[in-house]
Amino acid sequence: MSATEYARAVAFGHAFARRQAVRTVDVPGGFAVLDDEFDQVHDLNRLIGTGPVTVGELIAAADTVFGTAGLAYRQLTVDGPTGTELVAGLTDAGYRADRELLMAYHGGELPEGVPVSVVEPAALLDPAERAWRAEAPGLADGTYRQLARQRLRRPAELTRRLAVLGADGTPRAWCELYLSPDDRVAQIEDLLTLPAHRGHGYGSALVAAGVAQARTAGCDLTFLRVEADDGPVGLYRRLGFEPLGEARQFHRAAGGT
Repeated sequence: MSATEYARAVAFGHAFARRQAVRTVDVPGGFAVLDDEFDQVHDLNRLIGTGPVTVGELIAAADTVFGTAGLAYRQLTVDGPTGTELVAGLTDAGYRADRELLMAYHGGELPEGVPVSVVEPAALLDPAERAWRAEAPGLADGTYRQLARQRLRRPAELTRRLAVLGADGTPRAWCELYLSPDDRVAQIEDLLTLPAHRGHGYGSALVAAGVAQARTAGCDLTFLRVEADDGPVGLYRRLGFEPLGEARQFHRAAGGT
């Protein structure tokens, strides 16, 4: 069951990446997505591995695609098991390797009591930019704007923005919910609670709302991606999510060798 769910989650992610991309480029063992307007957003400018590929082919494809686009950094996503040769080869080439878990909701009691609203993307632009400035100081102003406004690239027909609102109507916490009723798959993404409002169960409430709305839309698989080593894996387990498999993110900063 987990293998089938994992394959469905990965396929959904690849299709979603293509849908929100401004440009795609097929490469050996995968494809790249590119967006000149949001050139500092790694999620919108990355190479995605979908099949067997050697370290040399992957590095060469990334250098060609990103170099042609005028991007000095490199961002690669490889879903599924990655052998030590691939990790070691990319690390030797100056890439940082991060491990992710894909986790799916497999049932369990979800919290109630915190109201969750569906909001327009514009409602999250200013709060998201302020959050990025607080969490990642030292970036250029234009980069903060891109990071906040990247949500405008999400396919409108597949995306809902969920938020916990304060008494004044401003978002205190939010997430995105990607829904594909045709595939019966949903993904919860971009979950964040502002530091001043943490500890009130808002994140759990958003996850619960996402699961409920996905179920209502006819989705029998709701998954999310989380950093395996630094992310809230324990929280998601308590909410009824179980690991399906792994993915790797590889990043080489501008000026890397």
